[in-house]
This record gives sequence, structure tokens and C-alpha cells, in this order.
Amino acid sequence: MYSLVFSSQARKEFLEAYYWYKDQSPGLGKRFEQVMDRQLQIIRKRPFLFQERKLDYRECVVPVFPFIIIYKLFPKENEILILSVFHTSRSPDNKYKK
Repeated sequence: MYSLVFSSQARKEFLEAYYWYKDQSPGLGKRFEQVMDRQLQIIRKRPFLFQERKLDYRECVVPVFPFIIIYKLFPKENEILILSVFHTSRSPDNKYKK
């Protein structure tokens, strides 16, 4: 199984979303965290499941919530870099910017 490494941007985006959902409704932040964790486990176990897009990055759509997990696979290092937890309302031009 691959290890997950989060860019500082992805970590920040996740935490901002988590706290925003937490403030909206009781339990919603926890639900967001659970859905994200489920998708991250799928990525860890089956990283080739999702199609390559731009610059060898792959995109995993997050069910229920309007986010895409953007990641890059490094098979030799047995590692997956999570570049972004991208909110789909943002401009697609910013998807792959670090």
C-alpha cells in the first residue's frame, strides 16, 4: 500500500473545509472528514483507479461534497502526493497550482 503525503496547500484546504462544514451544522464536519477518509483509502489501495489528467496528476471526485482530490503517484517511492483538496466552485485554471 502507498503512503500519503499532503502538500501544505492540500492540508490547508482540507482544514478550511472541515471547519467551515463544522460551523454550518452539527456533525457535518465529521461527515466531511469520514467521506474524505474513505476516498483517501481508495486512492491508497487503488491509486491507478482514477484517470491521469494534466501533468500526470489524477483526480478523485469526492461524493456528497463539492471537492476533487488531486494527487500524483510516485511508484518508485511507494508514495502518493495529495496536491489539492480542490473545491469545484473555484476556477479550473487553479487546479494544478502549488
